[in-house]
Amino acid sequence: MINLPLRPPAVLARAAASLDILSGGRVELGIGAGGFFDAIESMGGPRRTPKEATDALAEAIGVIRALWTPGRAVNLDGTHYRLRGAQPGPLPPHPIGIWVGSYKPRMLRLTGRLADGWFPSSPYAPPSDLAEMTRILDGAAIDAGRDPAAIRRVYNVSGRFATTGGEGFLDGPPRQWIEQLTELVLAHGMSAFLLMPGDDHERDLRRFAEEVAPGVREAVARARLAGQAAAEHAAPPAATVRPQPTAVPAASVERDEGAAPPQAAILNEAARPHLPKEAQPLVTANGRQSQQTLLAVHEHLRQELAQIREAAAAVAAGKMDPAEARSLMNRLTMRQYWAQNEPSAQ
Repeated sequence: MINLPLRPPAVLARAAASLDILSGGRVELGIGAGGFFDAIESMGGPRRTPKEATDALAEAIGVIRALWTPGRAVNLDGTHYRLRGAQPGPLPPHPIGIWVGSYKPRMLRLTGRLADGWFPSSPYAPPSDLAEMTRILDGAAIDAGRDPAAIRRVYNVSGRFATTGGEGFLDGPPRQWIEQLTELVLAHGMSAFLLMPGDDHERDLRRFAEEVAPGVREAVARARLAGQAAAEHAAPPAATVRPQPTAVPAASVERDEGAAPPQAAILNEAARPHLPKEAQPLVTANGRQSQQTLLAVHEHLRQELAQIREAAAAVAAGKMDPAEARSLMNRLTMRQYWAQNEPSAQ
């Protein structure tokens, strides 16, 4: 999640698009209006009121989308951000989703109008608040002419695995987690859950991935099929029943708007954003050559770092004299570069 006041949106757009190219279309952009403005101001960022921060985020999303859209040079006039003949690009090879973790009405309305995904966290947005938050978000989407179901929803959750059930949210055995998370999917359209593990990270992640996530998927699939059967039974023979989109939960599976039970597995590569095989990144021949050169340089430097590690281990084991190791390092490319750029060499 990017803190917008510390990152110019035009630079952020180009950085995200570049990373999307390098990763084969796997980037999603989480962005926030800014928090802890004392810290932001201490690092040279602007101090903004809540309204100013929300307005700035709306302008930033406009800047980012403009620079991801092919076409002529872009001019945008905003209170916080402006473009003066900025050329779009690099263009991301897949549609990068813009995610916002919003909580207050003003930010929720912005999310409904402009964002591709909503990413709240349970410590700040407990389940008891989700109904009202969802109502505001969906209402803003409808007012903007958008389908609320097109806004994906991921819930960042924390809890405690215990042998007996508790009264709180996610405080009990896996079956309690499954029941509570399934209810969030069916009632509020959550499409995925991300776990903030407790002190025993490995144990919590394993139980969540191996027990809770599959259990929630199965429970949602059963509820969905039961709902479809009831609707088909109640509908007149000539009626056409349009299935309502219902999200599919998983540890890292995106929203599924279809009616079929989910097939994606945890960390399934096919469920991640990716660049279609037939598509080609928009990289010039010179740009491709520069990429290859950069890769070759880094591979060479990695080999030299391996030599340094081996020499240090040999010296520590008494198998190499320190002077011999120093001579070896002085012959390395990185050492020659340092020598040329040391102040004494100028």
